[in-house]
Amino acid sequence: MRPWIQAHEDVVVRFGRATIKASEWLYDPRNRAEAVQILARALKVEDRYADATYKVWVQEVGAHPRDLKLSPAGLRKVLDNMIQLGDLKPPLPDVDAYADFTLADKAARR
Repeated sequence: MRPWIQAHEDVVVRFGRATIKASEWLYDPRNRAEAVQILARALKVEDRYADATYKVWVQEVGAHPRDLKLSPAGLRKVLDNMIQLGDLKPPLPDVDAYADFTLADKAARR
């Protein structure tokens, strides 16, 4: 995928910027009710379940990184889980091999 990303860097950066704006919207407490309604409709669940999901994933865990950057500890955990599932073989690979935030930095600056 890296060759495609390099050939379409402008598109990737614009997509990243849109994702950053969406995350900013999601974390804004003024948008909670609308976000919950969107989630409830998308998952076809009652608002109370969507609200509980919002509370955990947005307010408590902060699952959507605002700057498009996964935490190194979180990425290590994902890779560790992949080892446990048999998708990767130990030892744990270098996190830097899986994370290049160059374009995320460009998206955040624009």
